[in-house]
Amino acid sequence: EAVLNRADKLKEQFNAQDKGRIALVLHGDELDLFRKKNYSKFMQIVDRARQLDSQNLVDIKACQTTMRFMQIEQSELPDFIEQVPLAPVEIERLEKEKGYTRL
Repeated sequence: EAVLNRADKLKEQFNAQDKGRIALVLHGDELDLFRKKNYSKFMQIVDRARQLDSQNLVDIKACQTTMRFMQIEQSELPDFIEQVPLAPVEIERLEKEKGYTRL
């Protein structure tokens, strides 16, 4: 929730046309928050993430390797969350190819 709040506060500094200016690569227990079966419990966080994604302020990605370890099926996460094979590789790609800064 704190990360989403921070992204929301930064929105004045980003052009809405620049999709994915802030990338959130989920590869830990936070994935459980986004499971469809947990939606009623974490509805406020999921809806906030969906809103920020639809405004092109954040690009949320989930690590499939961690998902397998946590026994999370691809269909259990909302459609707005992009799934990537391995979080560290995706983070490095975003830094090297896209010019992102790690926070």
